[in-house]
Amino acid sequence: MLAPIETTRLWLRPLTLADLPFLVALNADPVVARHLATGKPRTEAETRQWFDKTMAWYEQDGTGHRGVVLKDGDRLVGRCGLQCMEVELDAARPRAFFGRASAPPGVRAEPILELGYGLVPEAWGKGIASEASRRMRDEGFARGEAKLMSVIHADNAASIRVAVKNGLSLAGELEFLGRVFLRYEITREEWQALPA
Repeated sequence: MLAPIETTRLWLRPLTLADLPFLVALNADPVVARHLATGKPRTEAETRQWFDKTMAWYEQDGTGHRGVVLKDGDRLVGRCGLQCMEVELDAARPRAFFGRASAPPGVRAEPILELGYGLVPEAWGKGIASEASRRMRDEGFARGEAKLMSVIHADNAASIRVAVKNGLSLAGELEFLGRVFLRYEITREEWQALPA
């Protein structure tokens, strides 16, 4: 089982089945969902499918989103982590596919870990996303990754600020589930050059 990761204000702990009702409510909230994947609230079945993939990734290679828990009050306020996407190579606007070996046959793609998160609206604007994603960024490079990516909708100014604050820079656009997103990236060398 994965060990929890600690930051100044947070625990980033593996999700459990007991968290599923929280995740269903989070993903069904239209305010949260407008910036995620399809931009539409997810059904309980869709969240369960994502949860099952996350549990499998925990076992396979230790990736997947974790629960973001405030130390003060021991309250679950969201999820954050690294999940694999495959990004099409040799395309002006590449397509992204969710999960390892997810690119369609005949599509040349590279796997890359995507640093993402989703928080309840009450937790927005308090630096929680920055703190959680910064720690997971560091975890990604500690695993030996050469590059990390965040996929952000262009109208999500707050998440763009979080990415830039954590050293990621705009690397272009990509298409995911029929929508166009911005792709922010950071390489290991760029991460190593960040101020302590």
